[in-house]
Amino acid sequence: MHVNTLYADLLACLPPTAGRRELLELLQRWLTSHLNEWSSEMRHTWRLEELSSLDLARFPVDESSLDPDEMIRKLRIVPPSTKDTFAMFLRDALWNGITIETSVRCPNCQGPALKILHVVRSDEILLSCDQCAWVQTPNGLPSYENQSLEPTTSLRLRQYRAAGR
Repeated sequence: MHVNTLYADLLACLPPTAGRRELLELLQRWLTSHLNEWSSEMRHTWRLEELSSLDLARFPVDESSLDPDEMIRKLRIVPPSTKDTFAMFLRDALWNGITIETSVRCPNCQGPALKILHVVRSDEILLSCDQCAWVQTPNGLPSYENQSLEPTTSLRLRQYRAAGR
């Protein structure tokens, strides 16, 4: 299926306005039913299979910085030109809907606020920049862990905050 057809199909499913969870659930359902439209390499690169099957109830969706109305507006006015850019858009929307931003700006690129992630193997909390891939500890020390970072679940976020972070 051509990217324009996929794009039109998603637009037809989108409500004029939506809550975060409602929008993420809609994106997941749509993506699940269209996963085979992307090559296995694209699905892997953009983590489409993983993101389409996440249990959203485990993540702090209500605290994310995703603005669903703005995301819908942007999608309606800027159509993707390739399947890659469409996949990237879907990945970004889902990722932003399950990750939490901190008040800490990236010290490496001065870009966006760092996001709270955790290391899969150790469950250690780290802060990461989506723009330049900078990773640091909550105390501000650089970390070189970047291979197994995942979004932090609501439970792990509560534990992190209870520890005084």
